[in-house]
Amino acid sequence: MSAFMCEDNHLKQLAAWLVSKNQRRGDADRLARLCGMPAQSPELDELASFIATILYRENERSLAARYGDEVSDEVLTVTLGEVFQIERADLAAIAKSAQCYRYQACETDDYDESMAERVIIQIEREVIRNLPGFEDANWGAPCQFDRPPAEVISLSSMMR
Repeated sequence: MSAFMCEDNHLKQLAAWLVSKNQRRGDADRLARLCGMPAQSPELDELASFIATILYRENERSLAARYGDEVSDEVLTVTLGEVFQIERADLAAIAKSAQCYRYQACETDDYDESMAERVIIQIEREVIRNLPGFEDANWGAPCQFDRPPAEVISLSSMMR
């Protein structure tokens, strides 16, 4: 498997989108705790920058594990304007972007336990919660089987 460094804009957009969906103070505080942010009640742009930097550094760590690349102390900055601009992004694009990131950042043995993976899982959860019709969908089985299942014929029974 090969890996590459995601563009800064890719990482900033993922972080900004997640924060845009957690703008209320209690939600932002919970997200900050989930991400291990030391600041209490961070500003939304600070939280997005913190998350973007988590993603950046894990992606770098992945390349270091795969190719022996250097790891920097780079910090990404997300503006409040970017948080609000990305709020209405296409859900499929956000989901695909999260999957792309995971593929690039998963080269370390402990990626599944990393803070970056927690962030990506949270993004995927938010995508699901924001799907049109999600709130109105039934809880439990999505539909009733109102017609009998098709008869299944095995190859061995056809040979008889």
